[in-house]
Amino acid sequence: MKLIHTLAFIALVLPILATRLDLYHSADSMTMCMKKFDVTWELMFGMHTLESLNRTKPDDVQRIGCVTRCKLQDAGHLHDDTTIAAAYEKKSRDDFERRNNYMRNDLDDKIKHIRKCANDLKADEKYDKCIYAYKMEKCVQRHGVYF
Repeated sequence: MKLIHTLAFIALVLPILATRLDLYHSADSMTMCMKKFDVTWELMFGMHTLESLNRTKPDDVQRIGCVTRCKLQDAGHLHDDTTIAAAYEKKSRDDFERRNNYMRNDLDDKIKHIRKCANDLKADEKYDKCIYAYKMEKCVQRHGVYF
């Protein structure tokens, strides 16, 4: 019963927060991308570290990476002629301009980490784009950059 009350409260409060934090679009986009590549929430959250790459089937890693690419494309940050690193940099700049509530050096720090990951993973970019997207996302998260 307590669970039902908690869920009801979340259902009432989430729309208010979502409009403030622009979560609706990203949540809908995430769900759509996950359905498109047949990825469950359990799989998404089970693959939260780069180390889990070794414990998971390559097919699952590829599908999760494809969800990452799909999210970036849906948000308008990733195009056919754009790299994942450039998409993350664009997203960082867009977030900075939209929110304008964190220091400029935070943006510079994010971009520095994104570029470091891009350099570290340079050879991987030539292979599977979805697996590269997965590795890139986990690399920037390891440096404390979250989207």
